[in-house]
Amino acid sequence: MRHFFFTRRFLPLFITQFFGAFSDNAFKNAIAILITYVFASNDSGRAEILVTISSGLFILPYFLFSSLAGELADKYNKAKLAVIYKIIEVVLMLFGTVGFIMHNSWFLLLLLFAMGAQSTFFGPIKYSILPQQLERSELMAGNAYVEGSTFVAVLVGTITGGVVILLDDGILLVGIILTLSAVVGTISSYFISSAEGQSPDIKVKKNIFSESYKLVRLVMQNRKMRLYLLLISWFWLVGSVFLAQTVIWVRHVLFADQTVVTMCMALFSVGIGAGSVFCSKLSRGEPNFRYVYRAAFAMAGLIAALVVSSGVVSPAAELYSVKTFLAHWHYLPIPFFLFAVAFCGGVYTVPLYTLMQREATSGVVSRTVAVNNILNSFFMVASVVLVVLIYTLGFTVSHVFALLAIATAFVASMAYRGSK
Repeated sequence: MRHFFFTRRFLPLFITQFFGAFSDNAFKNAIAILITYVFASNDSGRAEILVTISSGLFILPYFLFSSLAGELADKYNKAKLAVIYKIIEVVLMLFGTVGFIMHNSWFLLLLLFAMGAQSTFFGPIKYSILPQQLERSELMAGNAYVEGSTFVAVLVGTITGGVVILLDDGILLVGIILTLSAVVGTISSYFISSAEGQSPDIKVKKNIFSESYKLVRLVMQNRKMRLYLLLISWFWLVGSVFLAQTVIWVRHVLFADQTVVTMCMALFSVGIGAGSVFCSKLSRGEPNFRYVYRAAFAMAGLIAALVVSSGVVSPAAELYSVKTFLAHWHYLPIPFFLFAVAFCGGVYTVPLYTLMQREATSGVVSRTVAVNNILNSFFMVASVVLVVLIYTLGFTVSHVFALLAIATAFVASMAYRGSK
């Protein structure tokens, strides 16, 4: 029998979500680089403020619209909604190209908010459609492929947006790449197998704030679901801290250049993908909660090991490149520990998504995913606030990672107690 990956039940969705994640991150990073290196003089020195605003604007729609997105995905055919959302993405990317050409940072920030909203509405479809399309024995592997490929798309998109935008004619090239990516995603969305809404009679509420509160309270009443969602959100907090602090860590702790930043981001993204697939193979289709708390304990120890091993790096006359950094054999544990942290992250998260989908009551899977998105975005915003506070108090990125290791050990112990 043909592997489900290559069937219409999965492959079109996989392609659609991959190019969506690629576009989001290429667009975000292109804007950040453009504001910092090209628009800075035109914005009266407000580049840092604009870049900070940009990161918040993309996450904000998850707070505002996730409950509405979940209701729509539970009410209507998910495959048809995916096509509509991807067509909207094509339009946004065309406007984005105009914004790049115009060098209008505020227009681009408005579009970034719109892209965040588009991603918010697509998010519940990505995970809630899997239980409808896949067999029970296939669900964990499906989550592994989606989760792993998402981080690869984040990496490729981030690098593409940051590198291409500064090339000659880079603004036009980024616009073309983003538009083509959106078009490919739209074409693939037409082939997603039909997935009728499981709660066609629900009434879509207009008050998004009160509905978000009610939805979160409803879903979190389930003890197991509450545990799964909080643990998933912790994964996104850890991932966002690592991705956000990599540049600072590489520059001020590893004394290395942009090539080492790219290497570290690649190791982290590929590590999550490898861990996700490995966990799926290891579990043989059945999610095992023991892997969650064991992986969490391993992550805590590996983050601590990463902090200790990176402390031995000595500054050189010039910043290390990948070649000169790896030439020091006693620095080699650093990339190994970074990859291992991410690998354990993949092992940690895949069972949680599968358990979340199985625990969700039939007909409210999309809304459960929406609550997960709300909590994920809250944890990511909280991580930004906490990291800024840590830096304000005079601590360094190494202290950030050390505190993250301690907190992850606490979360692992919470997961262990929750398994009893």
